[in-house]
This record gives sequence, C-alpha cells and structure tokens, in this order.
Amino acid sequence: MSEDKIVYAICQHRKIVFSCYDFNDRKLDNMKLETNEQGKLIQHKVSPYYLANDADEYYLIAHDPTQDTSEKPHLSHF
Repeated sequence: MSEDKIVYAICQHRKIVFSCYDFNDRKLDNMKLETNEQGKLIQHKVSPYYLANDADEYYLIAHDPTQDTSEKPHLSHF
C-alpha cells in the first residue's frame, strides 16, 4: 500500500487493510508475509491516525480494535 493511500485514508477517516512482512534482519531475501499458526496470511484492519517517515522507513500509528482491552482502546505501530 502506498503512503498516498494511507494519508488519504487518514484524511477521510477510513479504515485500511494490509499485511506486514515478518523478517529477522534487513535482507530482502529473508522477508516473508506474516502468517498465523495454520499458515494463513495475517491481515490487519485498522483505523490509521499518523504516518511518519524516518531514515527511509515509514511508521504507521493506528487503532487496532482486535487489541483493545475492556479498559481502553489500543494504538499500535506498524
């Protein structure tokens, strides 16, 4: 997903759905999409709030309702 689409979703108060890469080091050959125990692709459906760029990396701050507790909503970073 491009940063333009994420910024648009933030401005329009829309949710986004995406998958993350799981990797132990910075080598592109070792990157793979996150999967659960059954091997199914994990997709995150979140309400994005802020997108930051630092040293050629983007960080997304978003509300992830699957991580909410009874006490408070949960903000995650991706």
